[in-house]
This record gives sequence, C-alpha cells and structure tokens, in this order.
Amino acid sequence: MSKYQVYLYFFLVALATAALGAVVWNMLLPSDASRRLHTRKTWTVFVFFLGVIVFTLGLFVYFTVGTYKTPTAVLHGIGIGLILTVVLVGTYSPGEAFAGKGLFFNGLTIVATAAVLAIVVAINFYVRQKEWKYDFNQDKLESLHDETVKVLKNLKEPITVTAFLYKREKQQEQMFLNFFEKYRSVNRKMFNIRVVDPMASPLTAKCYDVKGDFGGQLRNRIVISRGGKCRTTKTRTYFAGKKIVISNRLSEKEVTNKLIRLTRTKAKTICFLRGRRQPSITASNDFSFKEFNKLLTEKGFKTREVNLLSVEKVPPQCELVIHAVPEWTSLYRSLGTQQGAMKTVVRLDDTEVERLQKYLDQGGKMMLFLEPLAVTGLEDMLKSKFGIEKKEGVVLDFLLNARGQGGRARPFFPVAVDFSRAHPITKDSDSRKGARVIFRWASPVSKSKAIPAGVAVSELVRTIRGPYRARSKAGKLLKDCCSFYLPTPLSKGFQILMANSSQLQRRPLVSRLLNGLAQESDPGALPGPFSLVTAAAKKGARPNQETRIVVFGDSSVATNSGIVDPYSQNLVFNSLAWLVKEKDLVHIVTKRRKPSNVQLTTTQKDALRLTARYGIPLFFSLIIMMVFGIRRQK
Repeated sequence: MSKYQVYLYFFLVALATAALGAVVWNMLLPSDASRRLHTRKTWTVFVFFLGVIVFTLGLFVYFTVGTYKTPTAVLHGIGIGLILTVVLVGTYSPGEAFAGKGLFFNGLTIVATAAVLAIVVAINFYVRQKEWKYDFNQDKLESLHDETVKVLKNLKEPITVTAFLYKREKQQEQMFLNFFEKYRSVNRKMFNIRVVDPMASPLTAKCYDVKGDFGGQLRNRIVISRGGKCRTTKTRTYFAGKKIVISNRLSEKEVTNKLIRLTRTKAKTICFLRGRRQPSITASNDFSFKEFNKLLTEKGFKTREVNLLSVEKVPPQCELVIHAVPEWTSLYRSLGTQQGAMKTVVRLDDTEVERLQKYLDQGGKMMLFLEPLAVTGLEDMLKSKFGIEKKEGVVLDFLLNARGQGGRARPFFPVAVDFSRAHPITKDSDSRKGARVIFRWASPVSKSKAIPAGVAVSELVRTIRGPYRARSKAGKLLKDCCSFYLPTPLSKGFQILMANSSQLQRRPLVSRLLNGLAQESDPGALPGPFSLVTAAAKKGARPNQETRIVVFGDSSVATNSGIVDPYSQNLVFNSLAWLVKEKDLVHIVTKRRKPSNVQLTTTQKDALRLTARYGIPLFFSLIIMMVFGIRRQK
C-alpha cells in the first residue's frame, strides 16, 4: 500500500467520524433547552479530550511500528474527526474548561497525561531500536545458547539467510522471521534475513537453486550464504559465493553448525586409525562410530580412515588422529574370558607406535578411547611423555550408576558428575544444572606421580566422592566411598560384588563394602574416586607448536548407543574443539522443558477443592449482601 493511499484513508476516516459524530450528537441532545445547553457543554469537553487521546494513541502506534501505516492513519482520522465534531456542532468552547479552578486541575491532568504518554512512547521507541528481549521461561527455551551467541558476535563477514516462500505462506513466513530474529538481534551488522517470493523473483530462485514440484512444494527453500551475488551467463544463472541449504525443520543445532561450516575457510581432516578392530565409522550397530562420524561431517570436518601399516607416516593433512579400542562388551562377546587375547588383539605394532610418536613430536593432536584389559602399546608413551597413567581394570560405582531394567543397579555403568572447572573442555559443565556423563566398563585414566617437564596434565571427569563414611572393625575411619577399582572384571571377586549388588539396597551395600567386602573379594581392589578422562598439553620445539592429547577410559561415550546422550556429546566435542583449536566449534545440547511438579498432601488437596467449590462463591455472596446493606442504610 502506497503512502498516498494511507493519507486518503486518514482524510476519509476523519470526515466520516465528524459527520457521524454530528448526527449522534444531535440525537442525544434532550428536548429541554436548559438541559440541552448543559448536556452540550458536557459532551463537548468529553468528545474533545477523547479526540486528543485517540490522536495521541496514533502517535504511539507510529513510534512503535516505525512507519506510517493504515492503523496509524485510522487512529489519527478518528481523533481529528472527533475534534472536528466539536468545532462543527459544539457551542461550548473548550477553553472554558480552563477558566477559574479548572485552569489548575485540568491543566495538571493534561500535563501529567502528556508526560506519561511521552515517557511510554520514548521507552517503546528506545527498546524497539535496541531490541532488548528477556526470556522469562525457567528453562530458557526461547533464548539462544551462549555458544551460538559467541559464534554470531565473532562473524567477520556479512551473513544472509534467505527464505523462499510463496505469498500465501504467511504462517511459515512468520515462523521463519521469529526464529531468525533471535540470531539477527545478536549481530545486526553482520547477520541479515530476507523473504523472497519465488513467483515474483524467479531469477533469484534459480540463482539459489530453489526447485518446485507440481504440488507447489519447494526444495532448498532456506539458504544461508556468505558474500557473493547472483550472476547470469549465456548458459546458466548461479550464485557466485558460498551457500548452504538449511532443512525446513529449523533447529538451533543445525543452523549454528552450518553457520560455522559457512564461515570456516578450510575444512580440517579428522583421521580414524584402522587395522586393530577399531569401531567402524560406517556400521550402524551399537558399538560403532557412525553417528560420531556423521556429527563431525555436519560440523564441517572431513573424515578418513588410516592404517599406519600401509603408510610411511601419519598423513600431514590429519589435523587430529582418533584411536578407539572396541568396547569391552564387544571384545568379551568375541573373545570370551581369554584375557591374553583381549590384551593383544588390539595392541598396535611397534611401527604404528613409532609413527604416532613422531606425529605427536611434531605438534600433532590425538584423542584416545581406551577400555578395561585392552593394551594398546601406547601406555608407556602416555606415562613417560605426557604424564597420563591408565590402569587395566574396571571402575565400579555403587552410589551413582545407570540403572537397568526394573531399576536394577549396574555398578559397572558409573555416572560421573565431578567436572574440572579449571580446564576449557569442562569449565562450563555444572552438575548442579544436571550435567552428567554415563560410562560403561571404564578404566581409570589419571595423572601420574611424575609429570614430565613442560607438560600440563588435567583430570577432567571424576567419579563422585560419596557422602557416606563408615568405620572398620578396629574403629578406624575409612575413606570416602563409593567407587572401587578391580584389576579385572573376569575375577571371582567381581562376580561376588555383582551378586551382592543385585540383592542389596544401596546403603547396606555401601556399608558392607566399606567394611571390607571389596578388599576381601579381590586383593587388588582400590577405593575411589577415580579420573575417567584426562587431557595433556606439551609445548613443542618450534614457536606456537603444541601437542595436545585427550584420553578417555571408555569408548562407549562416542559409540552409536552412547553419543546420543547430550552430555556425552558435549564432552566429546568440547574435547575435539580444544584439540583442533576450534574456539567457535560448539555442540548445542537440545533444550528440554523440565516438568514443574507441585507435591500436595491429601489435606491440602481437600482444602483447595473445598475453597474452589464453596469458598469463592461464599465470598462473593458476602460482598453482594454487604453492598445491598450499605445502600439500604443510605
């Protein structure tokens, strides 16, 4: 609608309001002359101030919307029409309202009203310019994650999100604008959004490769682009720049990660070692890394598999090398109780170890996923070069563990909630906000007693220190519980502990463990807590050269069945981001609405029901009786 049409609406509404007001005015006047004069004076003041208020309301709408559109024109037309009604048929001058005592009171009222309206208009105008928003939702479901905000603020080039929507798709357009307005409000200079009708702009749709079918459905309808513009040659129309298509089901996780991919100048390569029964990155079973590999690809990384026996060295394009031991359950199914075979089947050849050592000496980065009983051949290097020591046995946690079917305790599934706040990987993990990582058949991976010079070692995730304490038979106060280490899950002592864990409740079991059950069952048992993830960094010989390594005592956190857990994903990808020095690499944990339950006793429920059924009607009945009584007395 053009501005001339808006002005025409304004004049038409003003004339129609004035004419209708004059007719209604004369119809409401009484027949008696003296009463007519008094009524005319009263209506004159009322209609005049009503016109002023409606006109001011139009100004309020104008400053809020930012442009002069039909709603503002209609309000201004009604306001001017009411004022014209007073001028045309009113015999009482508005100035008489300010004569005598009315000068002070009416003047004070007008000044106060004008001041309030001015303050409200100014606040709304300022807030609209700044786009201040606050999410009052308890779970912050309408707010962007801090990681997304960081990515948006660090944009170096303008980003444009284009949605191709038909003119009739008003609902989809509003959903698109509401979603991406949260992104734009963070960085208005570098983040832009626009809506294009493919029917009205077919060349633009062709440029962005937007295609339709006979049902009117569009593919590739939401595109995020960086730089570039549409170009047309004799043979085709194309977009000369970098762009990525976003699926129609918008999610912050997808948009933010594709935004990172779009802004990244070079895709880094992640190399998975092969040849020693490592988890497959293509298989769909529970013990494979297919989902992990998929998430890496979504975040803009290239992945490849490398067999160190078939190459002379670690390929130079490998920004990070990942070596994962197959999960203990998988090894047990294939090898049974053959401890010797379990230790040797995954062991790297001396040549492989040598090539990995050379890669790390040159500033390489490595992520290791280890398992109980599995010997990789890297243990000596980890201890002597990086100060990380891995024990072969398994960690059992009888206080915090993932429960199986029927609520049955699984002590070999420890739940870690103790995160290091001093390391970049885990500094934002807070168990008070529900952060926890579930491990399965994990081995302790801790800082060794002797740390090599120039190496910084950090224990990232630990089993919790239990709140229970007990005394031995001699009366000596024992250490905090409730995690224990057993040298092997194939021992008779392990079977005894598992049998007790299935028969006893937590507190009695903890008490018996602290009185020597664990030590009696297995002489090699040790009390916790234990570190399950450890990171190390070592300065290189050249400036800005640094070797980084993260060692997990369990590989299940990255398998298809384990990485679906958002906190496991967060830990794995925060570790990866630290290793490859990608500050903007984020993992968005899907927000979930937490249930807000109110627990009421039977008495409280009865009180609420009786109040709603009888109390409220009785209260209003008393109010009505009181009003009638007062009026009868008067």
